[in-house]
Amino acid sequence: MSDGLEAFDGHTRRAAAEGMFNSEQLGDMRFLSRLPAEKKCSCGWYEKGKCPHCKPPAEEPTTLCRKCGLCCVGLIIEATELDAWREPRIAAECKELKGMDGPVWSIACGPENPCPFHLRDRTCEIYPTRPNACVGFEPGGEQCREVRARASASSACSAVTQGASQ
Repeated sequence: MSDGLEAFDGHTRRAAAEGMFNSEQLGDMRFLSRLPAEKKCSCGWYEKGKCPHCKPPAEEPTTLCRKCGLCCVGLIIEATELDAWREPRIAAECKELKGMDGPVWSIACGPENPCPFHLRDRTCEIYPTRPNACVGFEPGGEQCREVRARASASSACSAVTQGASQ
């Protein structure tokens, strides 16, 4: 009688016979043993695309910052009272707004009103004491990709416009 694990090596079949796998694991193994090779990941233990070990490498590591400065000029950034306490120039140089939990300061409000602490060399003048919103910004994350895409589309549009006017 077949146990449905013929596709696996002797060691794995022995371990299954000795009860080292629970019923869910055995069911998964039987499912995988019936899958054609082209539908399995390279390690053979998962369905293609579902393996935590055989994932294709990401296009770009999400933890690396390109130092493009688009987060400083393309996003709306607000600072809290704690941020202004830590960095007094925020309260001195930025517009104060009424927040639900106290005052907030509008540091940047998109391309028309970029962060005043963003320098020409694309560094931050107050980097050690920057607002928590900036500290928590994830390079390569969803907001980062969105602002890059907007900037890319904007430059493509301006290139088309410039080409049309020549």
